[in-house]
Amino acid sequence: MADKGKLYKGFDNNHILEMKRLISLADLIKANITEACFLTDEKMLDENHVSKDDVLHLLDRLSEGKRDVVISGFELEEKKISIAFVSK
Repeated sequence: MADKGKLYKGFDNNHILEMKRLISLADLIKANITEACFLTDEKMLDENHVSKDDVLHLLDRLSEGKRDVVISGFELEEKKISIAFVSK
């Protein structure tokens, strides 16, 4: 759906709204950091400069305490791509 702070060509806000509807029904969400920001209406984060608190906040917002969430494609440490998850 999106990467590097932008929606993929051919995607628009209607796609985001539909994805929000679909994830409300999901048991598991897998998103990269850009998609997580779009899906939670949070400020767009630079995938190369993300804090642990930013990631934890996005995990909490997406999980709503009732679904598993995986967020990928960000750096907590320079030149080390990270992945984070929460299981509810």
